[in-house]
Amino acid sequence: MTLVFAMFSTVGRLRFWDTHTIEWLCVARNLKPRTQCLYGGAPKGPQLRELSRGVDIVVATPGRLNDIL
Repeated sequence: MTLVFAMFSTVGRLRFWDTHTIEWLCVARNLKPRTQCLYGGAPKGPQLRELSRGVDIVVATPGRLNDIL
């Protein structure tokens, strides 16, 4: 799969809301995207593994995105 959408969220709690809202909107349209939320304060390993499996939508805090890129 190819990444088709990226969203940046600066407030910790909003990143999960953003991810779930996007998933809900996709379900409403019968789409089944793979999403990934990237954020600091958690190990990078699991987040990198999910990215390597392929995702369609990424929601990330700027700091973690900078760490990964």
